[in-house]
Amino acid sequence: MIKNLKLIPILLISGILPLLLLPCTTFAQDKFQDSIIQKFGYRQYQINKQNDTIYFYVNQRGSTPKKHMVLYLGGSDPQPLFSYEYVNGQLKSYVWGHKDYLNVPEDYIYVVIAKPGMEGVWNEKDLSENTPAKYLNKNSLDYRVWQADNVINYCRKKLLAPGGKTIVYGHSEGFNVVSKLLTVNKKITHAGLWAGSAMPDYFDFMMFRRKSVTKGELSDSAATREIDALLIDYQNIFANPTYHKPGSIYTNKRWISYAESPVNHLVKVKIPLYMLASTMDDNAPYENSFIVPLEFIRLGKTNLTLRTCIGCDHSLNIKTEAGDKLSYWNDYFKDFLNWTDTLK
Repeated sequence: MIKNLKLIPILLISGILPLLLLPCTTFAQDKFQDSIIQKFGYRQYQINKQNDTIYFYVNQRGSTPKKHMVLYLGGSDPQPLFSYEYVNGQLKSYVWGHKDYLNVPEDYIYVVIAKPGMEGVWNEKDLSENTPAKYLNKNSLDYRVWQADNVINYCRKKLLAPGGKTIVYGHSEGFNVVSKLLTVNKKITHAGLWAGSAMPDYFDFMMFRRKSVTKGELSDSAATREIDALLIDYQNIFANPTYHKPGSIYTNKRWISYAESPVNHLVKVKIPLYMLASTMDDNAPYENSFIVPLEFIRLGKTNLTLRTCIGCDHSLNIKTEAGDKLSYWNDYFKDFLNWTDTLK
């Protein structure tokens, strides 16, 4: 855990076609949606390519000319970036996730990308409806890498002065996306890998079954049966790559795409890497993180910095004895940015 840092709880408000970069006015979105996006300092852009559209949002504070960029790639669920609701007749609007954009210097832009089908501003009451078909059809590791690669290239070309840092960090599923993105986009100068797994999802599922045995929550024989069932399920996924189980937010295509082990991508990377793991992570087992430094040491690679958030959960929170949660996210984001400055 980072030492001597004041804990600050983080508020959660919660055929090739020509490539075009267009501002939000080209999207069928009214002034109401624009006003919510702009309230949080963002502007919507879109890239039209290969009969598809990538929607992304750029936050640039102040009037200082922009030279550097930070791109955040979040986790797996089909969630919007902006939403609103009416509470007792009053409009409440939200930006989803952490407010890391408030902690970047004024010569930076901070960028997030909408997942397929989740662009724009959503009414909160619509979020319980069925998962958008575009999300189900498009969502995969390669699709998110394709999105991020195009967004980086256009931000560097259209929005930024030359020679600056291109920083990318991903959390949870974003860990996997960043790992592969680093083998595709060579403009990236620094990368953060937060609370993810070095191995495929199903490896994590099986590891958690074994951890349940150690905790006395599951018998050895029961865990073995469940692991056997997971292996059969995994085999069936690969045997039926186009299948989508009704009601699931993940298709077999999605599971297959994330079967690539991130460690196999990371060992190919030469730029500085900042890897952050949580010891009490209930989504990405902490023990999984050991694989990356072990491989780097074996291969003689020295571009990995490892941070461990002791006692933290998947979202970098620590639960206090009183039952409250203290968030370390803000502290680690600041540490991450400072780390990029030490590696100029």
